[in-house]
Amino acid sequence: MAVNGKVTRPVAIVAVAIALLTCSHYLAFRWTLITARNPVGRTTRSQSYPYRTSTQSGVASSDDHAKLERNSAKLERNSAKLERNSAKLERNSAKLERNKRMLEPVHSSPPTSSKELVRLKVLVKSAPKNGERRKQARNNWAYRCKLGDLHNRRTQSGSRSRQSFDYNKHLSLRDEYYNEPGEVVFEDAGHRLEVACMFVMGEGATQAEKRSLQQEFQTHGDLQIGKFTDEYGIMTSKTIWTLNWSLESLDYDYVMLIDDDATVIWNHFAPLVVSASRRNLYSGHLHIPLGVRRCQHDPQGRGNCVSMQQYGKADYPPFASGFAYYMSRDVARVVVHAAILRISPYGLPGNVEDAMVGVMAKIGGVSLTASPQFLHYGYDTAKQYLCRTDPPAAVVGNAPQALLNRISDLGKRGAPLCQALPQS
Repeated sequence: MAVNGKVTRPVAIVAVAIALLTCSHYLAFRWTLITARNPVGRTTRSQSYPYRTSTQSGVASSDDHAKLERNSAKLERNSAKLERNSAKLERNSAKLERNKRMLEPVHSSPPTSSKELVRLKVLVKSAPKNGERRKQARNNWAYRCKLGDLHNRRTQSGSRSRQSFDYNKHLSLRDEYYNEPGEVVFEDAGHRLEVACMFVMGEGATQAEKRSLQQEFQTHGDLQIGKFTDEYGIMTSKTIWTLNWSLESLDYDYVMLIDDDATVIWNHFAPLVVSASRRNLYSGHLHIPLGVRRCQHDPQGRGNCVSMQQYGKADYPPFASGFAYYMSRDVARVVVHAAILRISPYGLPGNVEDAMVGVMAKIGGVSLTASPQFLHYGYDTAKQYLCRTDPPAAVVGNAPQALLNRISDLGKRGAPLCQALPQS
C-alpha cells in the first residue's frame, strides 16, 4: 500500500516473494526441458559417436580384428607386387645396359697402370662332337685365356654352384663371368692385352651329345651354346648369331672368330692386335679364289653354294678365310646389322660364312685388311710361311692336329716355328 506516495514494507516483501517464485518456476521449467532432452546417464550424440556401448563391444572387437587381418593381407600382397616390380625393373635395367653396349662403342675402365688396356675376346667356332679338338685347344694355345679358371675359382668360393647347370634353360655362363678381367697375355711399353676365350656352338643333336656337353660345361665352364641344333649347313647363320651374342653380352675392343682346328702363336699375334686400329678393322688371311660357286636348282643355298637369289654378283669382295679372322667392335656391329637388314627371303647361304662376313662388311663400307701372318696350311706353302720370321706366322689353320700341337709348343717357348715341320 502506498502512503503519501511511498511503498510500505509489507508490499515490498510480497513483491520480492513473487519475483523469487517466478524465477524458481522458470528455473524448474528450464531444468525439465534439459532433463527431458538429455536424461541422466545418457551421453550426447557427439560424445557417444566414437564409442560403443558395452553390449556392442564384443562385436566391435571381432569386426576390428577381421578388418586388421584384411589390411594385413592386402599389405602383404602389395609388398609381393612391389618385389616383383623391383625385380622386373632390375631385369629391364640389365637389358638396357646390354643394348647400350651393343649400340655404342665400349669405353674401357681405366687400367691400374698408365698402359692402355686392350681387350680381346676369342670365340672358338666348335661343334658338340668336337670335344677332342676343344681339349687339344685348352692344352695348347688356349691355355693363356681359359675361362674355366675363373669359373672354378667362383665355384670354390661358393658364389656359383656347378649343380646349377640346367640344359633346358641356359647353357652358358652369365655375362658377368665372361666380362671378368681376362688373362694378360702380352704387355709392352704402352699396352696391356687381356684375352678371354670361349667355345661357341649349338645344342647337341642327341641326348648323348647333350650329356657330354653338360659334363664338359661343369668341368671347364667355357662353353656358350645357342638354342639351336648344331648341324652341317648353318655356318653362316651360326656366325651371325655368334657376333650378335657377343655384341649383346661381351665387352671388348676386338673379337676373333677361329676354328677349333686352328692355333694361335700369342707372342706373334699379340703385338699385331695392340698395334691395330680400334675402328673399321677386319683382318685375316685373304681367301683365294673369290668366285661364287652357284647352286643348281637350290634357291636356299644349302651347303657350300650360293643361289642367285641370295647373292647375285659373280665374285665376292675380298674376304678373310674362315679358319680365323678378327675385327673391331664397330665392324662386328656393321656385319650383324647388314645381315639382319639385307637378308634374302631365301635365307643366308649355308656354309660360306667367311664370304658372307666379307659381303656384309663391304655393305657397311669396311674392306678386308689382308694379313700375311694368318697362315692357311691347306693353301700356302708350309715351309715358306712357317719358316718366315718377318713377319712371323701368328695364326695357323687347317693343319693336322699333331702339327698344330708342335706349332703351339714352339710358340710357347719362342722357338722357330720351322722346327715343327718334319725333317726331310
